[in-house]
Amino acid sequence: RRGLGMLFLLWTDDDAMPLRGISYDQWLRHTDTWVLGRPIPDSIAHANLNDLNTDNSTHRPPTEGQRGMAHVNMPWTPDEYLYHVLEGNHTTLPREAADVIRFFSCRVWYVHDAYPDVESATDLAVKELLFALHTDRQVPTADALAAIDVDESLAYYLSLGAKYLPTVLQW
Repeated sequence: RRGLGMLFLLWTDDDAMPLRGISYDQWLRHTDTWVLGRPIPDSIAHANLNDLNTDNSTHRPPTEGQRGMAHVNMPWTPDEYLYHVLEGNHTTLPREAADVIRFFSCRVWYVHDAYPDVESATDLAVKELLFALHTDRQVPTADALAAIDVDESLAYYLSLGAKYLPTVLQW
């Protein structure tokens, strides 16, 4: 749900402005993720729990030809699941949309510059986009959210699904 909201938040027209607030609020209320198989940065939320995770004591450096965030494994979160569903269903969303879904929760990468030995030159544009989204986000007011008629917006969201997704999704 968060992931689809973020897609429509970023890659829709201005008619969706009220619904963007709902999506944004959902995306602001989640925890950080990290790259699996790498030490967990101390800049992550709840870093006091890092020692309980085996990733914190495991270090798998990238192998030759495997540099780039596209080659990492991420924790199996709703965002990562949605990313794989979209990729597996050959979505027509822009590449940046899939990357935002996958890495938005990995703030240790784009805010705190973790994993420089993993990222590639092609990751820098995505990293900048994620940082800009993180920096510019605004939580909508309760009044703005209360004024939204979600039932009236359903057709619009269904049209976005029809535009970017196949008729039948393989889950």
